[in-house]
Amino acid sequence: MQTPAMGFNNWYTPWSLGKPFTEQDITRVAQALVSTGLRERGYVYVNLDCGYSNGYRDKKTGQVVADSSRFPSGLKGLGDFIHSLSLRFGIYTSGQQCCGPKDRDDGILGKEAQDVAYFSAIGVDFLKNDGCGSTDSSFLATRDAIRNSTRPMIHSIHTSYTHDRTGFSPLEASSVVQANLWRTTGDIGIHGPGTWSSILNCARQNNAYAAVVNSNLGQQGFNNPDILQVGNGNLTDAEGRSHFSLWCLMKAPLLIGCDVSTATSQTLATLGNIEAIAVNQDMLAVQGTLRHEVPGQHQIWAGELTGGCHAALVVSVGPASLTNIELSWSVLNASNITSTTPLRVRDMWGHVDRGVSTGAANVTIADVHGCAFLKLCPV
Repeated sequence: MQTPAMGFNNWYTPWSLGKPFTEQDITRVAQALVSTGLRERGYVYVNLDCGYSNGYRDKKTGQVVADSSRFPSGLKGLGDFIHSLSLRFGIYTSGQQCCGPKDRDDGILGKEAQDVAYFSAIGVDFLKNDGCGSTDSSFLATRDAIRNSTRPMIHSIHTSYTHDRTGFSPLEASSVVQANLWRTTGDIGIHGPGTWSSILNCARQNNAYAAVVNSNLGQQGFNNPDILQVGNGNLTDAEGRSHFSLWCLMKAPLLIGCDVSTATSQTLATLGNIEAIAVNQDMLAVQGTLRHEVPGQHQIWAGELTGGCHAALVVSVGPASLTNIELSWSVLNASNITSTTPLRVRDMWGHVDRGVSTGAANVTIADVHGCAFLKLCPV
């Protein structure tokens, strides 16, 4: 896994929040990924989150099954449909699925090899392994089962040892995180879609883990600050662009959390920004980090890209628009770039070249909580 995963997860969609979702919901989104062109932009995973099971395994086979009343085609039938659209199939598991009552038996705890073998057999490409009732040994057993499987499968874990242990240093995670993706934050929306403040909080928490990725690039794993909230009701379009830019720069997985089939044209334009996606999918795979901050006004983030280029992001975090904010080359922290180095400036939201600047670029952000997302390359 050389670049972060891209796709869809239903956890924050309006028809999933505290409600039983259906096969029809998932197939509608899968079809929309194709019809909107998002599949061609790289969004290929269609992931079921918690809630597809009725809590119990099949009495004859002992396998995890979907609720037959809501998923009449079963998990394999749904996966086959997703694959027929040239998309990939993702599924959810946990020690106790959905943190459900302990009398239920659809969790993976103690059944790691069995469940991974079954998921592989029905064509699962992405396994979200949640922390409900899970243990470190269960995560590692699942990892080993995936490695021994004949089917490639992304292993995405959400566990307390990467985000909510008292006195825990993020750098410790490098010795225990052995997955492809690992959550660095709690849920971006505890009781519903994320808000602007929760997005900034998750970005800051995720920033603390940058060294885990950037010092272990050969591991091919990525920090995960949770599912994208672009297109969900609590964000303005400007906040959605800033949110998306942050996730792209931080090399977070781009998992859409809104209902693609009913998304507005602006939401689709944000999610489909080819230039921002290219930053996320850059093969150098360096996580961009927070470099400068004026509390209550703006943040400046930056990260290295292939070809000697850098991505730089100025985010408005205060209640007003911003005028002539200086983006100094010093925030790039690059030994070969000084105050006299000319760099070509590309505006990745305006999709225009802004010429060549030396030492710094000035940006103006008209929208409250808006951003300027620039690509800076050697001349």
